[in-house]
Amino acid sequence: MSLHLEDARLFIAVVDCGSITAASEVLDIPQPTVSRRIKNLEQHVGLRLFERAGRSIKLSNFGHQFLAHCQRIDAAVNDAESFAEVSKNKPSGRLEIEAPYLAIEMMLEHLVPDFCSQYPDIELIFTTITAEHHKMPLKGDIRLGVAALIDEQLVSRQYYSYDFCFFAAPKLIARYGMPKHPSELANYPCIGFPAQYRDLVDWRYRESGKEHIIDIKPTVTVDHVSLMTIPAISGLGVIMSTIPVLSSHLKRGALVPLFNGQYGYSRTINICYRSRTMQPLREKVFINELLRHLAQESFTK
Repeated sequence: MSLHLEDARLFIAVVDCGSITAASEVLDIPQPTVSRRIKNLEQHVGLRLFERAGRSIKLSNFGHQFLAHCQRIDAAVNDAESFAEVSKNKPSGRLEIEAPYLAIEMMLEHLVPDFCSQYPDIELIFTTITAEHHKMPLKGDIRLGVAALIDEQLVSRQYYSYDFCFFAAPKLIARYGMPKHPSELANYPCIGFPAQYRDLVDWRYRESGKEHIIDIKPTVTVDHVSLMTIPAISGLGVIMSTIPVLSSHLKRGALVPLFNGQYGYSRTINICYRSRTMQPLREKVFINELLRHLAQESFTK
């Protein structure tokens, strides 16, 4: 029995689109042709791939298992084709990256100069996003963010974890004293986030394997991470942030970590894109370079 790759891909497309009609529209193939080819494929393998009830279809038990095999075949062929593309072509074209402002700032400083030198035919387009954007569909090619996009058509993978810790200016410590425990920050002036940033409004710390919330009373509230450092350096309040974000301020002593950097709680950044098997080469090389810089911790140097 010889399975044709195009038939396997057509079967995958019908599953991804949810119906023969939708697949025919996406693939620009007449619906009767799609129906006939699926029926021929079922006759070829000798078992039903779909259970049909009127116009709706759903995978049979065999169809679920057969789909996994077809996806592996498709992925293997795509990998082979990508290898050939890498060997003979230079990646090129427009690549739009959606990310929080500070992530873009760090990429522009540490990643982009070398990347543009190595891949001059790729045009990078950076679009800043905020907390509200994480609920919206992906418009660009890649999105970096704390929240994973809830979309089965997208690939979402964790690629970087970091700790939120507490920092203050030496002048604030001189005025209020060095706190001994995060719970004491409820009595310190703090720089906070507005209510729409639900994951950052509550200040948290970890102790004995448990996460605790600090009931802070912000003296200043800002809606952007990069703006928090300005009042913090002026001694107006403690901030909850990360070492990569504050690296330059920590090096020159404008801010210092509290509690020796302990009690931080971990958060994970996700990278989202549209396809694992049909991913353009320009996306692959950008993600690889991003991961390489993170592994080398170049964003904190």
